[in-house]
Amino acid sequence: IHNHADQMCWMTVPLGKLRGQNFSVREIDQAKGFCRLKETDNFDLSDCLTAKVELEEPIHQILNLPEFESRAVSLHIYSKPFDTCLSYCRETDTFKEVPLFYTSVDGKLCDNIKL
Repeated sequence: IHNHADQMCWMTVPLGKLRGQNFSVREIDQAKGFCRLKETDNFDLSDCLTAKVELEEPIHQILNLPEFESRAVSLHIYSKPFDTCLSYCRETDTFKEVPLFYTSVDGKLCDNIKL
């Protein structure tokens, strides 16, 4: 479960099927890293349908459920690069900032990336 650091995001699923689950914040204490989430709407993506992250409710997770019985590929496009986001744990009602990593920047592979 993660957010998108105030960035716009669009995604599509060219192979398989995935479910997106959105969340809203019920209660938060940033100093303690505490956050209680509430499930809101969900949506299924397949066959190259597209979805976008709603900035009003940017916390979500993407799931490949067992009942879908297939592998899936998702493609995500972001409005601007960002190298951290918030990751949430519902079991402990906590959140933390986590680093993100790139495969390429400006069309060039990043250090230590081999395809």
